Order: sequence, then structure tokens, then C-alpha cells
Amino acid sequence: LKINNLFLTGNERTKSSVIEDELQHVYKAHEFQDVIERLHQANDRLNDMKIFENMSISLVPAKSGLKNETDLKIQVEEKKIFEVKVSTETTTDFEANRNGGKYV
Repeated sequence: LKINNLFLTGNERTKSSVIEDELQHVYKAHEFQDVIERLHQANDRLNDMKIFENMSISLVPAKSGLKNETDLKIQVEEKKIFEVKVSTETTTDFEANRNGGKYV
């Protein structure tokens, strides 16, 4: 079994090469069971990066139509980027004295 094409969707911030690097050992597999096992390993490594909320990996019929080839479809949903805004407010002694010694 030969993986012919990779169709990758959903990676807006993550470079395709990051995902493709984790698939290199999959391309070297020749038997169906070996491909499946290596895809599970690649899936685990990609999940360990903790940059994806969801990921789907599918083998789809090759566009070539050859039975010994398959295409690989990977769809990812990247985790949201958290934005933290911090603001501080200070009161001077002058302001406290103006307000009867109380900070407001």
C-alpha cells in the first residue's frame, strides 16, 4: 500500500511541514497494517504537541484509481489562542486625602 497524496485542512497557524514531518515514517510503510499502526503513532505525536483541539486522519481512495495506492486526508482544528489583558489602577495619597482618607 502506497500513500499517494496528502490533503491537509484546518491548519491556519500551524505550518503544513510540522504535520508532514510527523508523517514521514508513515510513507515508508508498505503493508496496510503497518500504515495503520504508523498513523496511530503519528496521531499520538501530533496530539502530544497540544496545538490541536481535534484531529481526524482518514485513508481515502487514491485519485489515481490504483488499488495499491491510497490518499491521506487530515483535518485539524487548532486550539484557540488565549489572550490575557492585565490592567492596573493606582490611587495616590493625594486622592485618598481628598476623599476623607479612603481609597475609592
